Amino acid sequence: MEVILSLLALIAFILLIPYARFALKRIIFYIKLRAACKKTDARCYRNKPTWIFSTFKNQNCDFYIETRDAIFSVKLAEAMVRRAEITFTDALLCYLKSYRWSILPYLWMSVQPKAYILPDYDFNYKLRENFSAKPIVPVLLILPMPAILKLRKDGIEFELQNGTVIADKFTVYSGEGFLNMLK
Repeated sequence: MEVILSLLALIAFILLIPYARFALKRIIFYIKLRAACKKTDARCYRNKPTWIFSTFKNQNCDFYIETRDAIFSVKLAEAMVRRAEITFTDALLCYLKSYRWSILPYLWMSVQPKAYILPDYDFNYKLRENFSAKPIVPVLLILPMPAILKLRKDGIEFELQNGTVIADKFTVYSGEGFLNMLK
């Protein structure tokens, strides 16, 4: 009986690793974001209590960062699996491909990519009235980052860099890239 319970505990631990990684990365980002906001005299406005754990599927932006020059309307997204590949298209499709261990050692097999239609994100969700004087910059912040992040444009794929605009809708940043941009 103890062996079965130990195996079940081990399986539960292995299955919870991506969620623990997700929570840890987001909490560390929140601490760094607060420090960056203090350093640059920016203000962070949250739209809901659980904003730090938001995902791709939620349509509303999660928080605003008010700087001297602009308002950043930020939507959080994630790659739950570390060895994942996310490909965006101009048609606002998102292809998610993950890699799994194979039977052979040190060999990874790719899983068939799944296509998701990105929701029409509302970057003006709970927008404050005093924000109207500054330009609003919509940001899709991907945290934790996948191993590979690409953009497919006219049949050609290339790796995304921080600050790349997708379909004239939003700008993509990693957590560190966004913090560096704020500084």
